[in-house]
Amino acid sequence: MKNYKYLLFLLLVLNSCKKEAIDNPISLFTFGSDRILQKTRTSFYLGVGFYIREGQNKDKESLSLTVAGATAKLVQNKLVDGRVTALFQVPGINTPGDHKVVFTYSNGSNTSIEEKTIRVISDFSIASIWDKLDQKYVKENNFLTYVYQSNEFQFEPPPTIYLGNGPKTGLALDIGEYRANFSSSSKDYISKPFIVGLDGSYTAYYENNSIKEIWVSIADTYKDPFFNMNEFISQLTKLYGTPTENYGKYLFKVGAFDIEIDYFRYVQAVIKKTR
Repeated sequence: MKNYKYLLFLLLVLNSCKKEAIDNPISLFTFGSDRILQKTRTSFYLGVGFYIREGQNKDKESLSLTVAGATAKLVQNKLVDGRVTALFQVPGINTPGDHKVVFTYSNGSNTSIEEKTIRVISDFSIASIWDKLDQKYVKENNFLTYVYQSNEFQFEPPPTIYLGNGPKTGLALDIGEYRANFSSSSKDYISKPFIVGLDGSYTAYYENNSIKEIWVSIADTYKDPFFNMNEFISQLTKLYGTPTENYGKYLFKVGAFDIEIDYFRYVQAVIKKTR
């Protein structure tokens, strides 16, 4: 009798799961923001991607997205090789903190609701972003959206780099490319600055789940012969004070943090909390 009740219970659970899968009109949902962190009172972009399950009605489909209760504007929606991608523009969020992102897809018969979290901070100073780049949040937001000036966009799944074959051990996570200025060509990305004065590709380095350093790859002087190191250091000096120079490196002290600039072929900044 007990076995019969257990089997009956198991069948009910399986039927419930099957019905839920059938009722959910989409699969393989992907979410990505244009920055790993957002700044208060600043509009930003969010992209979503998904597949529509076979047999679903597509005549009455609708897509919507809200962040912290505010409705985002649908900028673009397209279908390529069976995959739907959509780009939304979100109005600036006034309050710092973690805010709920709710994406809703409906086809008139069935509805799918996907929820994510976006983190908003008051400014992009090093002190503001440091503790907000915890490993858990960064790994959960592991797709970034790059938006072109033509409003085309693409998802980039950042690589995860496990360290251990050299002097460093731990984990490195790509957190995006951020530049205040791109070329005016419609093929180039919309500007999206991050830490002021440090335009480049950002990687966060973790050890024992704690952030240890932020690496910023700024320029490859072989590929970018017009990069002016003197102008770059002069701009950083205006922002962060006079650096010390030693063994081919500049060191800026910014509150509790050091910014070390290495400037041989590859110009790179390494940010550490040292005080």
